Amino acid sequence: MPLERADLSAALGLPWQTRHPTVIEGIERIAAAAAAGIAFCAIPREGADYRKWLDQKVSLVVLGTDRGVIRKGLAAHLEKYAGPR
Repeated sequence: MPLERADLSAALGLPWQTRHPTVIEGIERIAAAAAAGIAFCAIPREGADYRKWLDQKVSLVVLGTDRGVIRKGLAAHLEKYAGPR
């Protein structure tokens, strides 16, 4: 089951407060379960988080959503044509 800080923060009543101590503690508890052999999928939102999840032995890392990858790619493509405004 993929779960990451945005999902967990909303479930804890702290929407988008992904660096809130309660959210971080919850993610650490989930990572501990992963270390105990319970499958866990991480969705890092920042580059530094990717290495952290690998170090915590997650079962699967999702590196983006279809919408996110398409949005970033389209934004980069459009930037080539934007010019001065």
